[in-house]
Amino acid sequence: LGDFYFLNIKTWVWKRLFILESPPARHHHTMCDIGNAYKEKLVFGGVTLPDNSYLNDVWLINYSNVTFGSALSEIPGTVCTPKKTKGDIPIARKAHGAIVAGKSMLVYGGKTLKDEDEEDVNWIHQLTFENWTWKKISGIARPKTSRAFFSYCPFEDNKLMIFGGIDNLSGKCLNDTYILDLDDYHWSCPFIAGNVPGSRYNHGSCSYKTPFGDWEVVILGGLESQYCQMDIFRLTEADAENTQNAKWEKLEEPNSSETLARDVASATILDQKNYMSELEHIISKERSYKLELDADIKKMEEDMNRAKGEHNTKVKALTEECKALDEEYNMNYEVTKNLFSMIANEQLIDNELIKRASLLENTIQKTESYLISLDKLFIAITKNKLDDNEGNEKKLKYLSDSHKDDIHKSRDLHKASLQTLKGIYESYADLTKKVETDIGMQRNTILDIDPNYKEILIQNEDEDD
Repeated sequence: LGDFYFLNIKTWVWKRLFILESPPARHHHTMCDIGNAYKEKLVFGGVTLPDNSYLNDVWLINYSNVTFGSALSEIPGTVCTPKKTKGDIPIARKAHGAIVAGKSMLVYGGKTLKDEDEEDVNWIHQLTFENWTWKKISGIARPKTSRAFFSYCPFEDNKLMIFGGIDNLSGKCLNDTYILDLDDYHWSCPFIAGNVPGSRYNHGSCSYKTPFGDWEVVILGGLESQYCQMDIFRLTEADAENTQNAKWEKLEEPNSSETLARDVASATILDQKNYMSELEHIISKERSYKLELDADIKKMEEDMNRAKGEHNTKVKALTEECKALDEEYNMNYEVTKNLFSMIANEQLIDNELIKRASLLENTIQKTESYLISLDKLFIAITKNKLDDNEGNEKKLKYLSDSHKDDIHKSRDLHKASLQTLKGIYESYADLTKKVETDIGMQRNTILDIDPNYKEILIQNEDEDD
């Protein structure tokens, strides 16, 4: 057959896997779990029916997309892929053993189509998953003859135990035990004591580790040369410090007292299991509550971190705004300082203009009085109204006649000078008004920038006064 089934060990229900392309139908093959996160298995070898063709092909079975809890009778999702291998490809075989060790698969033993190929199956063949390359390993102190239909299972740390099978050359059933160390591929045949199982093949075996840390192996059933066996044997370590010593024990049907003791123990164990189940239920509820608390704490931490981030963003924005205000304040301070300097200079110029205008006004007044006196004198002379003696009168008359034109010119010049001085005075007056207007505008500008500058302005004016 070439179909795939899986058994749900919780419900004990078999389900068939729906596969579009599956490996050719075969029997006496091996299927190993790779043990990675992709849920993959490897199928190797076997023999087909009815043509009895021996196989050495490798198929990768991926079931990562299978929904095992599905209610369908055939569950899809499994993909089978043939792998192209290279290297020391093993001869086609059946009834061999295969186990995954690390990142490779180890194949040992089996039955080939031709007897002359039996020597090859006594070697270990290693398939590396990284490059899908086979490597042939001789091993140290390997069994003398090859075998098939034996049982195999992990034993202790990184070791493999095989038991029984059929000698490929003689066809004799075997009951010997071999242990293969997977670190150095060294074979050993430990000393076996106790009730050793009889020779058999096509039997089953499994290994487990006890709560005390010891390894044990159990075998069940199998075929002898003439009949089928269903007895159960257990292999235990005789000496925990020396794993090369082991002891076989046949598991018998218990008597009435043993049955009673077993029932009492089972009832006690059941009660303890129920009690443990209740404890587990309570622990589960506490764990759920703790998970909820952890989720709430995580959410609160996230909210706090988010609020902290928002607060830091606002603080950063306010810091930048304060920095900008400080820069604007410093700039306004420099502008205000320059304005103060300009106001002070303009006040000095204003005061200087006022002083000069006052001097000019006094000069104009004096000049005007001089001109009036001169005009009176000139009029008196021209009308001969002087009371001096005749000689002086003649001299004055002579001077008046000789400098008449000069006097008129001088008077005209003085009048022109007076007009010029009057224009200059008026210009100074207009300039003074303009300076006072500019000073007022600058004061208003400063007050618009900061009303607190008013006290500074008043203080400066008091100092100027």
